[in-house]
Amino acid sequence: MLLGSRASAQRADASGFRRFLGCYRLTLSSWSKPYEYPQPPRIFRLEARPTDTTDDGVTYRVVSPNPPGFGKFPPGWTLRGSDSVEVFWSTGYTGVTLRLVARAGVLTGRAQAFSDIVGPDIIEAIGSARAARISCPVGLRDPGT
Repeated sequence: MLLGSRASAQRADASGFRRFLGCYRLTLSSWSKPYEYPQPPRIFRLEARPTDTTDDGVTYRVVSPNPPGFGKFPPGWTLRGSDSVEVFWSTGYTGVTLRLVARAGVLTGRAQAFSDIVGPDIIEAIGSARAARISCPVGLRDPGT
């Protein structure tokens, strides 16, 4: 029942979902500590094509012109409420998650690095993130448009 209610909430907010689709230019602040792993791409497109469904909702496809060294794990994004998204890239060992809120036509929020290394002394790098909507470059245009 819980899964059904989450799926219903996702469908009910389809208009909110659609407003995030398109291309963005990402700007990151300096990391809070040294971060020497792959960085997210500076330009990316959020697509409506689903790649996975879990108890947390649907994950959708992210496309970029120059995919960074994130390996075989496809990037993705999820809707988090009516005004927020989470975008992620992963190598399977390390990665970056952007938690962004829509404000005045720009997505702003936090970038957080993560890794498979765990322990009480592990503090991941964080920074601020800003993703401004742009016209999609030729290589990122949706083939359906």
